[in-house]
Amino acid sequence: MPGTMHQGPLLCRIRRRRIAPPMGAIHVPVVVQPLRGRREYRADFLLDTGATDYFAPAAELRKIGVQPVGRMAYELADGRVVEYEFGLAQLRFLDQVTAGRVIFGPDDVEPLLGLTPLESVGITVDPVNQTVKRLPAVPLKPTRRVAASGCVTPPRGAEHQIR
Repeated sequence: MPGTMHQGPLLCRIRRRRIAPPMGAIHVPVVVQPLRGRREYRADFLLDTGATDYFAPAAELRKIGVQPVGRMAYELADGRVVEYEFGLAQLRFLDQVTAGRVIFGPDDVEPLLGLTPLESVGITVDPVNQTVKRLPAVPLKPTRRVAASGCVTPPRGAEHQIR
């Protein structure tokens, strides 16, 4: 709902991660569709750089035919671990299309768009200017920015050591 703020724990992460003074939220119009089908769920999704996947009300996802394919534990901003179902769906935003995991959230949740779908189409968030930017190309290898954050590709043969 425009003008109202969901008080659930998922938005706490956004508040806690702010280093600068509070600023307005960035919302993006998104269209979600099942991988096979034509029905759509349209909503303004809050960009959440602290989230990985995207999150939408379970009732809306089921209404358009997105089926759960698994369950996964997710850590909320307040530290609680909650299990949610997830499904696979296509989404369109900012003149781009991608597909991936969508989390079946509570029916009153504000839809969230995390980093994975954004990065998969070459879009980054500039929190200072409250804008989204399209990269000239989608990187297929770790960048210096990623390496500096500690998220690097493990050395060859070390994959089995990661837990």
